[in-house]
Amino acid sequence: MAVSAERGASERGTGRATRLGIAATVSLNLALAAGAAGGLTWLAARPGLRSRIDLTAGGENTLDANSREVLDGVQGEEPILVDVFLRPLPAPLDQISARAQQRLAGLLRLAWEQRPELVRLTHHALAGPTGAGETEARMRELGITEIGVVVVSRGDRKEIVRFLGDVAEIDIGRPANMPGGYVPPRLLAFRGEEAIVKAVLKVTQGERPHAYFSSGHGERNLYGEDPRDLGLLEAALRQDGFIVKRWVSEEQGAVPDDCAVLALIAPQEPLSPRERDFVREFVDRGGSLIAVPGHRRIAGEGSVSELLEGYGVRVGEGVVSRPYVGAGGSPVYGIPECAEVVVRAEGMAARHPITASLRRAERRVRIVFSRPLERGRKPTGGVLLDLLSASEFTWADLPDEDGVHRWEWDEESEREGPFSLALTSRFPPPLPGPAPPPGTMEERPESRVLGLGAPDLFANVLFDTNRDFLLNAFNWAASREYRVSISPRDPDLRRLELGSGSGLFVLTMAAVVVLPLSCLLLGLGVAFKRRR
Repeated sequence: MAVSAERGASERGTGRATRLGIAATVSLNLALAAGAAGGLTWLAARPGLRSRIDLTAGGENTLDANSREVLDGVQGEEPILVDVFLRPLPAPLDQISARAQQRLAGLLRLAWEQRPELVRLTHHALAGPTGAGETEARMRELGITEIGVVVVSRGDRKEIVRFLGDVAEIDIGRPANMPGGYVPPRLLAFRGEEAIVKAVLKVTQGERPHAYFSSGHGERNLYGEDPRDLGLLEAALRQDGFIVKRWVSEEQGAVPDDCAVLALIAPQEPLSPRERDFVREFVDRGGSLIAVPGHRRIAGEGSVSELLEGYGVRVGEGVVSRPYVGAGGSPVYGIPECAEVVVRAEGMAARHPITASLRRAERRVRIVFSRPLERGRKPTGGVLLDLLSASEFTWADLPDEDGVHRWEWDEESEREGPFSLALTSRFPPPLPGPAPPPGTMEERPESRVLGLGAPDLFANVLFDTNRDFLLNAFNWAASREYRVSISPRDPDLRRLELGSGSGLFVLTMAAVVVLPLSCLLLGLGVAFKRRR
């Protein structure tokens, strides 16, 4: 009877009801655990409810305070899209580029964690020379054809951040078979956080600036597709956040108040006295001017040369030329190709916002049929700077009596280089100005003038090479060269200053008192434990 009673109790304990109860209990526990995990994850994603502790020496796991301030200050619900198109560089730069790109990926992750509801980060898989189908479709949508870039966009505004130049500066080193022996590649500078924050500022801050191009004097077609037209420049400026319009003084009168940049691109006829006054008043009240004379020499009143002269930029005679290197490597003279000058990194201003990133990335600017520029009398309180320069192996080719160029250097009548091909002039506005135009800085601290000698630099035929230079030029003129101070993540010097403050005292106490006392206490503790 006892055995039967135990068996009945066991059967009742494993019945259907008992099993259902156990299953319900386990299911409830799993649901509660999943809910708790989900709730904790949601709480951890709330910026206001989480705290980050970074114990790394260089603060690699935390954005700089300025970066966090920029991201936290972005208004609106429209997302910031960050599209990453990166892959390591070919050998021998593969390892060092991979480490730098990994470092950039970590910074982008931190930016997403700072504002996960705002930043949408996408790393695109690249296969083959351009990428997989989805990647190629996204590249077409963004209007880019190159890889090795990060594209930051919001709405119809976008900024392209290039890995080489904008983010990283790499020294390729020296191969083992070169004199001096092997020198490995090294990372000279890493500006990833600064570049990304500048891009965010550019696509989010303020209204879109207005760029006006003069019209009615034989200028290039702003919307045309011919090689000498400006259609590609106009489209790129719109993609970069500008509102591009024409300025026709006969219809609009003075330069519009919302103008951030006025461009005079190769007018073939002189400006009227009324138009000259409009331009001068605009610049003297804090406006920005980009001007280049046409191929046909126009001097005197109403010419671009006369306007630039008033701001310290003097347009010289002739066309800057150089020996054309033929197929055999020997110099060739007497052909129009001598008028093509390629400005490389050494011919660019090192610290100017227009050329600094181009110089670091060893980019180039292609210029044809450029007039030489010279420094004239600068405006009161102004600063003149040679932005682009031709080398000493150039000369200013002068036409003959019939206006025909020989493209051969005449030692007696023609000047040798170097020559300036682009000059900037900055000076305090001599007249009180109106409210700053939309899309620019809250205060216009200076008037800005950029004078160039080659109208074809802006044309469709050279746009692919000169795109970044031109966009940088218009952004500088519109006061959009955002400067962000980011603390270095890996400073070269991390030393304890012993000659100031309490550094020497702390070091002495640690070495003479704390360390020996700690060893003594540790030994006494071990001895006491063994005696027990």
